[in-house]
Amino acid sequence: MKKHFTLSRLTGILFGLLLLSGLSGCSLTELGITSRDAASNITETRTSEPAANFIAEPISTPEPTPIPTPEPTPPPEATLMALGDNLMHMGIVNTGRRSDGTYNYDFLFKDLSDFIDLADISVINQENQSLSAARNKGIFLAKGEYILMPDSDDFLVEYSLPPLLNKAIETKVDLVVADFFVVEDKDMSKFTGIVQKEFAVQEKTGQQLFLEDLNPFQCYVWRTLYRRDFLHENHISFIRGINYQDVPYTHKCYLNAQRCLRASWLLYIYRLNRPGAATTIFTVEKARSYCIAIAATWNLRYIMGLSTATLYKLEEDVYTSFSLMVYHTIYKLNEGE
Repeated sequence: MKKHFTLSRLTGILFGLLLLSGLSGCSLTELGITSRDAASNITETRTSEPAANFIAEPISTPEPTPIPTPEPTPPPEATLMALGDNLMHMGIVNTGRRSDGTYNYDFLFKDLSDFIDLADISVINQENQSLSAARNKGIFLAKGEYILMPDSDDFLVEYSLPPLLNKAIETKVDLVVADFFVVEDKDMSKFTGIVQKEFAVQEKTGQQLFLEDLNPFQCYVWRTLYRRDFLHENHISFIRGINYQDVPYTHKCYLNAQRCLRASWLLYIYRLNRPGAATTIFTVEKARSYCIAIAATWNLRYIMGLSTATLYKLEEDVYTSFSLMVYHTIYKLNEGE
């Protein structure tokens, strides 16, 4: 069997032999080992040991699976219809007056309502009218199941409406009342947004909502989703040509509603004390409007089925509104002009 030695091991052996030969007086020749034999062993050792292969084998990497390019989603489309210069002068205005003091102009638009219904968004420019008349017209022409009436100088919280609307359509309630956030107009430049609450709703009757949630100082129309058929069935409309029309309107809605949702969910950003806003300056005309709104609210006590607690709170709300009107007349009249 042929033995193989590494170079370092052979060198050690030769060194040992040399040491022995020096000690014993013998030469390598005498020991039977020649230099040629040694060289031959060294050569044999060098050539017989296979060299290590340090070349790394290439690692095969699977080709990545291409990600398909999604088909572009077409942008949503909506049709827009604009009806301009809807003129209504006093002769026509008076024809819409009803016996209860409210106004109805459905007969003027019966030939246009089907045409307006063809569009997803209808914009109607109504001149010589008040905010009340504009809202009444929008309610009459609306075709959706629910109605929201924001003011043009405020803001809706981003993405806040769909959860409320979906819940309203699911439950078919008369009213959905949401939360709002107040920002002073002078602070709007610093406003960076809000932290939305966790969506939650509680079902109540209209009278429960009136007793527990309606603040007579905050009779805001824009925080509520109204079922359109509920408004029509109960003949609920705004008193034309006055300020503070929200006071009797919200009271009448709450007192007539059967099923409501109170949502813990921020819907609206209310800009307070904006220059030029309708509530900025109190005038004699506004005092007159307040008196009409208070009287209309007081007349709601004749609604059938109101509980004793509801009637008591209604009386308290009327007293609160009257006290506020007297205070503004005495201390705030024409202030800021």
